[in-house]
Amino acid sequence: MLLCLAFRFVDNSLYPYRFRQNWAMTHLRLDSLLAGVLVGYLYYFRNAYFKRLFNKRKYILLPLAILLPLFTLFIHDASQSFFTMTIGFSLLYFSFSLLLTYFLLNENINARLDRIFGKVVVNTVAVVGDSS
Repeated sequence: MLLCLAFRFVDNSLYPYRFRQNWAMTHLRLDSLLAGVLVGYLYYFRNAYFKRLFNKRKYILLPLAILLPLFTLFIHDASQSFFTMTIGFSLLYFSFSLLLTYFLLNENINARLDRIFGKVVVNTVAVVGDSS
């Protein structure tokens, strides 16, 4: 993941106006896929360790997952933002990985979501998510 970030720094420094290249090339974006794979690996193969890690830090995970992507509110044009095209991508996948972890390991997440959105909405979205 750090290697992908380093590649993004180099590529965005050398070719700052090649938006499509900097946005879509695999070696510059593979770290977000790896983050999802890491969450899946920890969940399925190191579940006890993952739960212990989660339970130690669960009160900071959700606020952090919400705060990290807030920088996007202040970026007018992402294609012209060196920060967004480098560290910003890392912050986004890290934030969504934390959010996924929170939803996977929080035992009473369904009850909370049912209270907020209603059981019908939550079950409908859950069926779609289960199929994907």
